[in-house]
Amino acid sequence: MPPSAGKRGAPPAAGGDGIDVLPDEVLQHILGFLEAHESVRTCVLARRWRNLWKSAMVLRILAGEGKFLGSVQKLCNFVDNLLRLRGGSPLDKCELGFTNFARDMSGCSDEDEDGNRLMRLVNTWFWHSVSCQVKVLILSAYPGCQYEPSLVLDNRHVNSQHLTRLQLEGVVMGSRFLNFSNCPALDYLEFGGCYFDADDSRPHICAPSVVSLHLLEIWGMIPMLESMPSLLNAFVIAGQESWDTCDLENCNCEFCEHSYGIGDCNGSNDSVLLKCLSEAKHLALLSGLEMVCTISFLPQLYYVSPLVFIFKRDLRWCPIFKA
Repeated sequence: MPPSAGKRGAPPAAGGDGIDVLPDEVLQHILGFLEAHESVRTCVLARRWRNLWKSAMVLRILAGEGKFLGSVQKLCNFVDNLLRLRGGSPLDKCELGFTNFARDMSGCSDEDEDGNRLMRLVNTWFWHSVSCQVKVLILSAYPGCQYEPSLVLDNRHVNSQHLTRLQLEGVVMGSRFLNFSNCPALDYLEFGGCYFDADDSRPHICAPSVVSLHLLEIWGMIPMLESMPSLLNAFVIAGQESWDTCDLENCNCEFCEHSYGIGDCNGSNDSVLLKCLSEAKHLALLSGLEMVCTISFLPQLYYVSPLVFIFKRDLRWCPIFKA
C-alpha cells in the first residue's frame, strides 16, 4: 500500500474489496459507532488503519453497565493517552459516561487518590472536548439520583460557536457555567440529577438560543430561568432532593414569605419557572409527590412538593401561556 493511503481522504489501495474500498472519511464515520477502546484496537488491522481512529468525528468513552471492566487507574491512563494522541482533532459528538465508577467519585476522601484523580480528569476531558469544537456533548457521572452529585465542573462560561446539544447527569455546576449566552448554536439543554451551586442563592440559567429544555430531578434549589425566546419544548421533573419546600399547614405558597428557598441573594422574588416556560409550545411539568400529603408517623407535618411549591408562588406573576 502506498504511503499516501494512510492520510485523511486518501483513496483505497487498487484492487481492494469489501470495507477496504471505502474512503477514509467513511471509515472514520463507522469508527464513531464504536466505543473508544474498541476504536483504538482497529489500529492493528492494517497500515491504513493505524491512525484512522485519531480523526474519528465521534468519541465514546463509556464506563458503565460493564462497558469498561478495568480499574479507575487504567481508565484514567487510557483516556489521558487517547486524548493526547488525538490532539485537537474536531469532534461532532463526545459521550463521556462513568456510572461504573460512581462510588469511586461520590464522597471520596482526600486519601482516595484514584477517586480524586478521576474527578479531576473527567473535568479536564469535558473542557478538552469543548475546545475540539464538539457539537453534541454528553457527560454522565452518576446514574440518576442514586448518589449526591460531587463531580464539580470548572465554574466558567462555556464559550462555543459549535455546541448544539449539551446533556449533563450527576454533576455540580456554578453560576458562571449556567450562562450559555456565548453558545449561539445551543438548542438542546438537559440537566439530570445535577446540583447548581450558587452560594445558597437561587441559581439562574441563561440560555437564550435553547429550543428544548429538560430539567430532571434537580438537587438543591430549582433554578430561575431567564428569557428563552426560542423555547418550544420544556420538560421539568422536580425530585425529592429539591430544597424548595413548604412545611406550613394550610399555607398559601403563592404569597408565602417564610418557606425555605424563596428568592435569591439579590432579593429577587421574580418568577422561577412559569414566566419563561409560558413561551413553550409543548410543556410537561411533573412532581413525584402529591400536592399536600400528611406523613403517617408525623401527623402534624405537612409537605408541599417542590414543583407545586414553585408553581403556586409563580402564579402571583399571572403568566400568560401564548402557545
